[in-house]
Amino acid sequence: MENKMYIPKNYFSISIVEKVMKEFSWPAEYILEEDADGVSIIFPKSEIYIENGYENDVSFTLLSFNGRDCNIDESTALEKIVQDYGKKANVFKELGLNNDTSVYASPEATEANIWDTIKIIHVYFQDFITGKEKRLNSLL
Repeated sequence: MENKMYIPKNYFSISIVEKVMKEFSWPAEYILEEDADGVSIIFPKSEIYIENGYENDVSFTLLSFNGRDCNIDESTALEKIVQDYGKKANVFKELGLNNDTSVYASPEATEANIWDTIKIIHVYFQDFITGKEKRLNSLL
């Protein structure tokens, strides 16, 4: 019997990231660059990478800040920036996130998770985007 590996369909694209980014006002101009696994959002003072994960999972990494590489993963960034992250189960409740928990990838679930990720970045990472974030200094 042949054992076929399951490979989920990929719905993540730069066009979805671009569509979602346009729903928010940003404190600086940006350009988007796509690579095999995600999209870089390049602001004048910072860069954030939105990554496509398994099934419909989406995450981000803070790549550069004021011209310096930083590579701060999502979990570490959230712990440093978002008050009560990791301590309060509903820390993002007021953001009205889609919180899609679909088991399998779909266009809708992927877009919902991109939207949630970008919403979190928009609300909590304005100072990072503009090069003014002081709470990450120990990681830079």
